[in-house]
Amino acid sequence: MPSILGEDSDEQDGEALRNAHGRHFVTMAKDSIFRIFPGTEDLLSELRRGSVATAVATSSTKAHLNATLASSGLDLDRLVDHIVTGGPSLDSKPSPDLIQAALEKLAIDPQRTIMIGDTPHDGEACARAGVPFVGLLCGGQPPDDLSRVGALALYADPADLLGHLPEALRFPSRFSE
Repeated sequence: MPSILGEDSDEQDGEALRNAHGRHFVTMAKDSIFRIFPGTEDLLSELRRGSVATAVATSSTKAHLNATLASSGLDLDRLVDHIVTGGPSLDSKPSPDLIQAALEKLAIDPQRTIMIGDTPHDGEACARAGVPFVGLLCGGQPPDDLSRVGALALYADPADLLGHLPEALRFPSRFSE
């Protein structure tokens, strides 16, 4: 909000606007069907079959995530080991808070993981947390923006990443060399 409204307006109206946005989002999710990126469920299922520990780290609140999942029909609880959502105790990306919380839940060294994300904020948070980052282009960000924040590779979407999964799973070892 401060980058759009300015600091003074954010202080005055920011909280009310954030709350209104949240209410509108939940209503919109109830009235719509959100489509997930192609291959999302298949990728997560394959990671589960391969006994790869997984976590979702989203700046969305639990309420927003639940609304998104209900709208899309994705059963994330069945597909991942841990879900970390934004809230008052964790700063949003590009802060590393969410990633560090996910690492803590996974009980794994940052350099033995990879994070898959679709925004420069994801890449910046990974860099701050010491986690290798793989970028997805389906979020609409320019490839150069994701590369600039350290993406080790770029894939069109989760389906494309699934087709290159063995290669992507080797990134943590290359990152720590």
